[in-house]
Amino acid sequence: MNVAVNWDGAAYLRTRHTRVLMKMRESVYRCSDYNYYEYGGHKDEEVFYDPFDSGQFYVSLAQIKAELALREHVPNKKEARQIRQARARRK
Repeated sequence: MNVAVNWDGAAYLRTRHTRVLMKMRESVYRCSDYNYYEYGGHKDEEVFYDPFDSGQFYVSLAQIKAELALREHVPNKKEARQIRQARARRK
């Protein structure tokens, strides 16, 4: 039985946690093919990530970046440490 799946990558990304999206973006950057695309003049719309490793469902790097742009800033390690220390001082 062959079932057609209506895949909406943008809707999938909206349901993911911000850190998951950041890991997706980083995995694209780590991919050996990304360097080829970057230096080959390809745009982010042409670089894809398959979240399920299925070969059927793809999300473009441009979609991942667009969704991350809508999200609240996630503090890095140094910023998180400063926030924790400030919170501890207030107690």
